[in-house]
Amino acid sequence: MADGVSALADRGDRGCAKNEKNSRALDASRGGGVGGTRLALQPREPPPAKSPAPSAAIDPGPEIACVTVPFALPEPARHLAAPVEPAAGAGPLSRSRWLDAIGWTPAHRALSRGRRVGLVDRAVDPTSPLLPGGARVLRYRFAEDGLPERDGSPGDGQDHGTRSAAAILAVAPEAELHAFALPAAFRRGAGSPLALVVAICELARRGVDVICVNASSRRVAGFVNAHAAPEAAIDALRGHLAELDYYRAVGQLLATSIVDAPLIVAGTGNDSRPGIRLPASQPAASWGAVAVGALDREHAVSAYSHGGAHLVAPGDVALDDRGQPFRGTSAAAAITAGAAALWAGRLGLDGDRERLRAHLIAHARRDRVAGEPDSDDVGAGVVQVPPLP
Repeated sequence: MADGVSALADRGDRGCAKNEKNSRALDASRGGGVGGTRLALQPREPPPAKSPAPSAAIDPGPEIACVTVPFALPEPARHLAAPVEPAAGAGPLSRSRWLDAIGWTPAHRALSRGRRVGLVDRAVDPTSPLLPGGARVLRYRFAEDGLPERDGSPGDGQDHGTRSAAAILAVAPEAELHAFALPAAFRRGAGSPLALVVAICELARRGVDVICVNASSRRVAGFVNAHAAPEAAIDALRGHLAELDYYRAVGQLLATSIVDAPLIVAGTGNDSRPGIRLPASQPAASWGAVAVGALDREHAVSAYSHGGAHLVAPGDVALDDRGQPFRGTSAAAAITAGAAALWAGRLGLDGDRERLRAHLIAHARRDRVAGEPDSDDVGAGVVQVPPLP
């Protein structure tokens, strides 16, 4: 399969996701504009209020109430989040220290009971020792026909998705994780952005409280390539502006089309360097997402972390007692998504993403960031789990 959603572009009114009970119409035809894809989603009545399901059950989730989107969506190049190499001689922050930095205690685990967290990343290996014992992980991927399906395959060997899952479940160990593996084309920067929209729609249909999107654009890094010709920098800027238009459109689509839309959490990006703080990459920079920057092991803003953050979280962490590392704003975003699940459990929130976002930001701690960072780099401060009842 050359592109995980190539079939959607040819199917007209075939569904953006499918199960026995529900089919939602998605018309993905080539549109005008900047290499755009035009979406026309057929209107539906909002679903009735959902009743809670047992945590072990696989619920088909709420339907998506859709609207028609009267504009073309540009197609930016997409990448799965880039790995971050460790500094020479530096080890990750121990599990106990980074959990302490966000205020977590073992008593918090009960707040995640019955919550659902979505993850968009590489494939997750459900047998990995990094995942807590008894973890409930439901996995999805694109089938050969381009539509979402349950995934029974092993992980893809890249570990990034598994490490994201481990970070989420370290904070919210009793949550049910719904992990969607993006197509391999994303690793080459060739994946259709429509795949990301379909993945988020499918996870929203599953009734998740929050979605951690660990797939980001790295186009903005082209702004500061010291050896690039001015024309290349201008092309990078044009591409970045096209991405902004695309994700604003996606944000409008999600905000108006999905009943009880989940909160989106995404890392700001990993391409800054000393003296050059890049702006947040997509999708963190738009569509109402919570943009999360990364802290290093000394609790200072990491040199690679982009600006434009709403929150920061530890970004150089050990996932187990053996020191298995996870570095980058993807780690920070996964930790924040786990904290969001605890807030949803503490407040009894179902689908109130604005209230959930407000509590995350209002309870962040600036005093837990080392030094005197720019507010654009740290936002409200270090994400915190909720106080215990």
